[in-house]
Amino acid sequence: MIKYSILCLFFSLSLTNCSSDLEKEIDGKPIYDAYQVEGGFLLRSLSDNKVYVYNPDYCQKEFLPASTFKIVSSIIALENGIANDKNYAMPWDSTNRALPIWNQDHTLESAFASSCVPCFQKMVGEIGLNKMQEGVQQLNYGKMDIQANNLTTFWLTGRSTITPYEQLDFLTKLYRQSYPLKPSTYHHLQQMMVLATSPEGVVMKGKSGFAIENGIKIGWLVGFIERPDGENFVFVNQITSPVGKLSDEKFLQARKKIVGDILAQMKVI
Repeated sequence: MIKYSILCLFFSLSLTNCSSDLEKEIDGKPIYDAYQVEGGFLLRSLSDNKVYVYNPDYCQKEFLPASTFKIVSSIIALENGIANDKNYAMPWDSTNRALPIWNQDHTLESAFASSCVPCFQKMVGEIGLNKMQEGVQQLNYGKMDIQANNLTTFWLTGRSTITPYEQLDFLTKLYRQSYPLKPSTYHHLQQMMVLATSPEGVVMKGKSGFAIENGIKIGWLVGFIERPDGENFVFVNQITSPVGKLSDEKFLQARKKIVGDILAQMKVI
């Protein structure tokens, strides 16, 4: 399980009115600068639908979804009976890969948590081209370029894109169960997406993503915050950095540390 630090650096997050009464801008630049990345952040309160945004122009840009797409492929697999539940078996194919955690048997839940790319590539192949296209269309998820010749890679490289705003809308509908999905699909997905629980009972659910395209590292952390007081939120963090500027480790850590810093300063966590 990914660990999130609640003790964060102090940054000013002054609120100013944007174009909509339901959208307010936050000054997150010092945070992103501290981690040496460019990016954008979105937070939606599910009680009043207000959206807080850092870098709204950036949040309209299109990026590969990378492994955040595992949310979508899990939904489609569960809806079509490819996976019956979160315990769906995903046996290791005995091929040694760079990440040791991929070199073992998985369930859908553990493959989701470890972001096991070969596990999901095999499952997407079992879903098939037509069902994958239909599922993505039903969810209205970004602009996915799904063809027979890229079926097992389209979310990792190529022309498939989604904006941070589109991620926010997708996740909001998913949390509110606005899609015509089976109750069991929602149930298993909510369990699979748990990332961390604080001693105070705050639960973070979500999925990270990482890709490299045209010399740029692309990072995501998207998901939900559930609080004991019943206040719930949807968040999206998207970051980029030129290859060679930061180590992969520092870049990947920046995804979650930025989320922790901003949410703490906004007193969401």
